[in-house]
Amino acid sequence: MINLPYFTCSFPYNSEDQNNIIEAWNQGIDSRLEGFTRSKNEFDGSGRLFLYIANVNEFQTLVRRLLELESYNAECLADDMIYVQYDYEVI
Repeated sequence: MINLPYFTCSFPYNSEDQNNIIEAWNQGIDSRLEGFTRSKNEFDGSGRLFLYIANVNEFQTLVRRLLELESYNAECLADDMIYVQYDYEVI
């Protein structure tokens, strides 16, 4: 049985979305004792960032951290990820 990631996405090189993801990802284990222990990220040859989120807990951690960045672009990215994963539009 193949164990596929819970959520996958990619971001263009040096985009604001990529920078927000990197900032949220690099926080390590936070005060809630949450982090990305099973998920992976990697850059391809062109510098595109690929994320492979392992489970719903780590997906929720990423969305929460994006919202904590308190920037319009990071909030839109979090909303878009929720829409793609759950087919639920945040209004």
